[in-house]
Amino acid sequence: MKRMISGILICILCLLFSPVEFVHTEAADIPSESGKNTGEILISDLARLVDTKFINEKDTNLWKTIPYQTENFSGIMIGDGGGPNPVPITIRLGVKGLYRVFLGIYSGYSIPKINVRLSRDISCQTIGLSDIKLKDNVYERGAHIYEIHWKEADLSGQDIILEGADDPNIRPSALAYIRLEPVSEIQNRDGKAFLPLTVTNDGHGIFSGPLHSCPDDLLKPFEIIPEESCMRILLWGNGCADNCNYPTKVGNFYHNAGRNYRNTWMQKWSMNMELWKKKGWNSIKVVRDYTKKRNWEFQVYIRMEAFNAQFPFDQQEHSNFFISHPEYHCFDRFGQRVGRLSYAHEEVRKHMLNLIREIAEFEPDGICLCFIRGVPLVLYEPVMVEGFKKKYGMDPRELEEFDTRWTSYQGEIITSFVRNVKHILKSGQRLSVIVPGNEFDCKRWGLDVSSWVKDCIVDDVFPVGQSFDHRDVHRDNPEHLDFTYFSQLEGRENIRLIPMLYPWDTFRENYSKWRGIMQSFIDQGADSYGVWDAVSDEIFPFVGDLGYGVHGTAGYPEIGFRRIKVLSVQGFRIDRYHMFESI
Repeated sequence: MKRMISGILICILCLLFSPVEFVHTEAADIPSESGKNTGEILISDLARLVDTKFINEKDTNLWKTIPYQTENFSGIMIGDGGGPNPVPITIRLGVKGLYRVFLGIYSGYSIPKINVRLSRDISCQTIGLSDIKLKDNVYERGAHIYEIHWKEADLSGQDIILEGADDPNIRPSALAYIRLEPVSEIQNRDGKAFLPLTVTNDGHGIFSGPLHSCPDDLLKPFEIIPEESCMRILLWGNGCADNCNYPTKVGNFYHNAGRNYRNTWMQKWSMNMELWKKKGWNSIKVVRDYTKKRNWEFQVYIRMEAFNAQFPFDQQEHSNFFISHPEYHCFDRFGQRVGRLSYAHEEVRKHMLNLIREIAEFEPDGICLCFIRGVPLVLYEPVMVEGFKKKYGMDPRELEEFDTRWTSYQGEIITSFVRNVKHILKSGQRLSVIVPGNEFDCKRWGLDVSSWVKDCIVDDVFPVGQSFDHRDVHRDNPEHLDFTYFSQLEGRENIRLIPMLYPWDTFRENYSKWRGIMQSFIDQGADSYGVWDAVSDEIFPFVGDLGYGVHGTAGYPEIGFRRIKVLSVQGFRIDRYHMFESI
């Protein structure tokens, strides 16, 4: 009888996933040690493959076994108990060979997400869906398992390890099944034609996650990035201007590390920063070494004007240099102090050059100057006014704000600084700049990108799709990126031109439009494509493959999901007479 039921189940699975053969894996069904497989493997009874000491219905820090029935197969899920200090649990795979791994995740309510890794992975990845991809309401989520492609890997000698969710705002999910699809070889991105992806991480918010126990905990967010993605360049932030996230002698380590805050985000950030400060861990070195293992280019990016902020953000950005030198602050045309340091002062330029020199000593592949946040860098300081009067015989405060004589004069100051940055970098280190996405917005802030490119001062230019509102605040605006302007600059052939977009308003409201805009830049000859703050399980799956689509690379696994209808959970019918009706 048992063999007959098993045979029926295999037939059903074959029909469900036709034309590939599926096997309901029990102990006797695991492939032989030769590693040869005739079909895919579906592991649905996970309870048989874990240590029972980690299963406890009453201990919320341990795990639950959850029987379920779908239209075509049954199984036992492993569910997160929902406790504050979850204990990892290992699922013994017992297979050998190369596989494409798919995970069936059940949440019953929240967006389905689990933290999972293989034995040899550095840390867990958060695997799941986002509101962007998953339009199902909570009622639909309760009636479906969501199968998601995870990765391709050699599973020989490896198990799958689950960790509890680290997001206190969502209810726990469960791993319902594991589907293994044999592959003849692992997709090697270096052997495929693709356009590389550049992403940023400001080196700030990444410290606000779960409390760290060792330096490698900082790297967990990067583990969501699969090897087969287009990811190749990381722009890692040193912090905010001279507010640094590493042991610095030139700037200052974040001043509020270790302080208590009511806000959960700030509290976790503060506690992690205190730990890093106390231990003397160097985040630049940790991330640099990690990128070498991942074969990524590593540039450190610096927000050139993120020295200080007013309440309530003074809790985060507080530059000792800024506070100590009010005489170097920027001033508007009416003499009102502005929360910026003026690069018209030699002392400010020298201070930042020393900071850049310090960072360059850690041997990143490049230094990236970020000019899209905190502009302007110079205004109507006395040294600027007097210098302009001497050159033009008139007071710049009497001119229109964007008079070309005035913006060009501002540009001379900033260009001189950028040129000096180039001179202090080590041989082979690249100098890149992140700038507004069109000619007018560059020139209005004294950013003479055309001269930087023509004179071979910079190696990489990242124009960003944004606009400035009437308060001079940057706003997401991908249509404001004038790729043609940058592509026609004299000296264009000597740089990498990498358009960058935010995954914000347009991305969330009209993803296909966003992707189409980025595709158009690629079609016009971009050397890479960039996405701001893309290291997120809600963003990266929608940007990591774009470089493949351009060249029509075959075989790249589609980042998607499919729904498996659930009939019952824990022995109770769920497709009708739903549990939501009783809670």
